[in-house]
Amino acid sequence: MKYALGIDIGGTSIKASFVSEDGHLSPRITMLVDKNKKQEETLKDFCRQIDQNFSIAEEDFLGIGVGCPGGINPKKGTCDYATNLHWKDFPIVSLLRERYGKPCFIENDANVALLGEIYFGVGKNFRNVVFLTLGTGVGSGLYLDGKIYSGNEGKGAELGHSTVEAHGRLCACGRRGCLECYASASALTKDAAWAMAHHPESKMWEFCSKPEKMNGALVFQAEKMGDQTAKEVIDNYIFYLGEGCLNFCNIFRPEAIILGGGVAKQGEYLRAKVESYVARNGYGLLKDNPPKTQILISCLGSEAGIYGAGALCFENLRNS
Repeated sequence: MKYALGIDIGGTSIKASFVSEDGHLSPRITMLVDKNKKQEETLKDFCRQIDQNFSIAEEDFLGIGVGCPGGINPKKGTCDYATNLHWKDFPIVSLLRERYGKPCFIENDANVALLGEIYFGVGKNFRNVVFLTLGTGVGSGLYLDGKIYSGNEGKGAELGHSTVEAHGRLCACGRRGCLECYASASALTKDAAWAMAHHPESKMWEFCSKPEKMNGALVFQAEKMGDQTAKEVIDNYIFYLGEGCLNFCNIFRPEAIILGGGVAKQGEYLRAKVESYVARNGYGLLKDNPPKTQILISCLGSEAGIYGAGALCFENLRNS
């Protein structure tokens, strides 16, 4: 069996595992990121952990795939910037290639997670897929005509920063009305906190005595219990997420939109609500028999990044 080393870099930690061609993972290692260290030292520390914890025959080790947040340039093999990690102009691919003597490839973390679903998850058999991660922000990946789409210098596919509300909420990116401001887990909890402050009768108070401590799972729980205030918060959330999905249906006409991230842990309950919304609106084409887009929930969960990093390596080696 042949393997790729999959490295999943997150905002607070780095994870790695060997991924087999048939989708099996070796035991995972995780290292917390010390943001006070230089970026090169952080990578060296992690490589030492890899060397200490993994042993695989040289002929079975095909290469390395890396998923990394921030501005990634796949052609140059660099992390141009990762704000949360305090990384800049970081030549990750060349450093890993030099250390291990193996082919190495890097992509934005959302694209990598999407590739994991394409190879090993719910995205199998599709050639056109939109992937949305509903977490602190709204991350996104595009798989078009059977290939990952990265855009110019790898900086494309930022669907979370498409506008759904003109002159709307101020986004961290500097623009207003971005999807991220309405359909992220952060937006859901902020909307719930505001609603709690204005509705002391809401059942949400039974789950959380401090609005600022609210989380998305509790909002859904209160809504399932019939709380009207929570229902209004969820309906508003589904409206904006649904409108974003309709935009992507119109622009890309994908076979599937896959939802991942914290909010997607609601599973079928969330999937059914979003699917109902896009179906009621004709999948963006208000005419008879529009092309249908399946709404799916990621099945790889927190391991999607590692699976996808391995798949990134397999994909590039196959196409080289």
